[in-house]
Amino acid sequence: LSAITYLLQVFIFHKTEDTLFYMFQDIAFVPIQVLLVTIILSELLNRSEKRIMLSKMNMAIGVFFSEVGTEMLRRIVLYDPQQETLREALLVGNRWTDGDFQRFRLTVPEEI
Repeated sequence: LSAITYLLQVFIFHKTEDTLFYMFQDIAFVPIQVLLVTIILSELLNRSEKRIMLSKMNMAIGVFFSEVGTEMLRRIVLYDPQQETLREALLVGNRWTDGDFQRFRLTVPEEI
């Protein structure tokens, strides 16, 4: 397609030297274009890969806590001296409002 375009340009304008000059100008910029496209595509692929990896990691964490973590936390909290404070503070209901969450942040000690 490029060759046809350059030949058409020579036949229409009858300036072979100008056509060759511009053709070499275009060829000179090919490595720069390849470099830029490679960098941009590499960055896009890295972002996509990172997003997929984070999604998989979130799935693994979710599976861990649904299968193992909840029971493990239940057993660990038995040895916590502030168990009752935690229990009261962490009983989140379906009807909690933004104000309830704010009160939770203010009432729970920093150590927890």
